[in-house]
Amino acid sequence: PYEENEAVEVFSPSAQVWLAGTVVEADLIAVEYSDDEGNPTPVFLRKSDPNLRPKFAQRDENDANTYEVFDDVEVYVPALGGWFEGSVLGVNFVTVVFIDQEDRRHRKQLPSK
Repeated sequence: PYEENEAVEVFSPSAQVWLAGTVVEADLIAVEYSDDEGNPTPVFLRKSDPNLRPKFAQRDENDANTYEVFDDVEVYVPALGGWFEGSVLGVNFVTVVFIDQEDRRHRKQLPSK
């Protein structure tokens, strides 16, 4: 897996070039939850984030940060002031920061190696 602050290259489909970037967050998982109106919303969180918890029986301490695709979870959304049911869409993502050819800064979540 990638480490935080590791130099990487990110492919830009619009520019059709590889751009230099840096990993700013490692060990993320993709979770999708539905808000009060039933709108599906994807979010990327660290496995140890206190705003993420298993939906059912609490896991023991050794498994607390072990999630698999399709696991049922609950996500705390501060902007909505509550916990929402969701499921894990993917594991082992990283957040990469890179500058495009027009000097614009971007953050993008990508699967880890």
